[in-house]
Amino acid sequence: MKISNKSYIILLIIISIFFHILFGYSMMDVFYKFPLNYGMPSHSANLPKEEILSNRVVLISFDGFRADTFYETINMGKNPFLENIIKNRGVYGVSHLKVPTESKPCFTAMSTGHFQDGSLALKHIFGKYVNSDSIYKQSNYAWGVGFIIDIFTKDTKNMYNVPLVSHPYNEEYYILYNYNIFHTIIDLLNNAKNNPNSTTYERLHLNKITFLMHVTETDGLGHTYGPKSDILKNHLTNLDQNFSSLENAFYDFYHDNKTTFILTSDHGMNMKKYHGDDDEGCKRVPFLAWGAGIRKSIHRDQKPEGEDTPDDWGLNNYVRRDIEEIDIASLAAGLIDINIPINNYGSIPVDILDASDKIKSQLLFANFEEIFEIYKMKNQTQSKSTFFMPYKPMADSQSQINAIIRDMNDYKYIEALDKTKILIKKTLDGIDYLLKYDRLFLKIVVVSGYILWMIYLLIFIEMKNTDNLNKFFLFNYEDKTTNSIFGRITLIICMYLYLRNSPFIYYLYCLFPCYFGWRIFSNINCLKAFFTLENKLKSIQKNLLMYLTSIILFFSLVSIII
Repeated sequence: MKISNKSYIILLIIISIFFHILFGYSMMDVFYKFPLNYGMPSHSANLPKEEILSNRVVLISFDGFRADTFYETINMGKNPFLENIIKNRGVYGVSHLKVPTESKPCFTAMSTGHFQDGSLALKHIFGKYVNSDSIYKQSNYAWGVGFIIDIFTKDTKNMYNVPLVSHPYNEEYYILYNYNIFHTIIDLLNNAKNNPNSTTYERLHLNKITFLMHVTETDGLGHTYGPKSDILKNHLTNLDQNFSSLENAFYDFYHDNKTTFILTSDHGMNMKKYHGDDDEGCKRVPFLAWGAGIRKSIHRDQKPEGEDTPDDWGLNNYVRRDIEEIDIASLAAGLIDINIPINNYGSIPVDILDASDKIKSQLLFANFEEIFEIYKMKNQTQSKSTFFMPYKPMADSQSQINAIIRDMNDYKYIEALDKTKILIKKTLDGIDYLLKYDRLFLKIVVVSGYILWMIYLLIFIEMKNTDNLNKFFLFNYEDKTTNSIFGRITLIICMYLYLRNSPFIYYLYCLFPCYFGWRIFSNINCLKAFFTLENKLKSIQKNLLMYLTSIILFFSLVSIII
């Protein structure tokens, strides 16, 4: 029984759907591969109690506040508390982000120490659970207030989501909400102070604890009025006294000057009042640190050549220290000497610490050890491949580690610091090498798949025009040579993937190019006939136009999604 052309077209559509879904997903493996690893040991410097720099870290994060807006506002002279921090008491700079610049991925980055690939970020954006270690898990206890806190309290038994309290407020709701963020933590401390026998009082007086404050309405103001609007700048001015009150509440409760404050933003915002992309306004946010374990501001005569600090920040005479957003987790962990979260890629900015070279070298070495655990696990996974080529700069990693340990034992702490920084850089490069180890192979497979798919469609069009589709999909026993060649090619590729210890999805990626190539060479004469005009020029032109239009539309859609 002869099958109608309509049925063949439906079959082609089914193949097309599976092919494009699979090869669309391949972009994750090619460009965004970042699998989280579990089961790795955690590391800390294990400093003596008297050498630990801080007892508690308070991480305050605006939502959607750009770095330039922040520092331009400070330079207006209406934020005396924050201006004093920048110019006298702490460290200022810019925190650099990676896409997607959305709240959940960005809070995860600053709390866990790793940026996210596209798949993990999508899970976070849509509220799906991703099991990540964090500074809150590693703390003895943690308290958080704000919208974003629930993504950490879900799997952190020792973190508490503090309910917002009600206080007298101005007419504008966004003023109320941000004030309440501060009032809530201040009331938490005051209530515990008035109840010294309470469990909260006892837990608050433990060392190695963390606080997370999410100041949300700056994002709403940016979306409504613009990221550099006067109303947003005035709002920061209104909040200035709250920072001072918060600091005083901590000092009044603890009386130990062992609290560290870190002020930043989860992401910025572009001039179109949106965020999420890689616009510089989205990826550059303020970074401000002061308190226990943080050095004081450093004055300078002028900014160095090449530094992009704008004059309207009014900070050319103060040393600026930029960080990556993922460095915040390492910094917080180092300050209170808790375990560096696993899967952490950030580095402690030891030059901003108010500590001896000995303590700095110990903290940075613990930081390296945690990053090295990632390298070892990924290297172990890739090394199972028969054709594995290791990352050469890390071939003698153990001797490099031993050299650092010898320097620390010989009190050569500056040399140990320098070597550890170099080794961290090599280790991160090694991890990047391992993550991209299959990239060239996958690119070849994907590009081959799309090219062969286009040729496959050309042959389909020609065979449809000649009413000969019964030979397009089916196995042709007469073409034994082509069948034998492509059968062996497929077998060789499968053996190669097996020896590489490749995941199952790689087999599927390779299956389509093999299948397309097989059907193309089985019907190669039809491909030649496609370009033979004769009496069917109009039909060819029509089909070719439809074909090219579909290709253009597909890749336009892909470019928009990417």
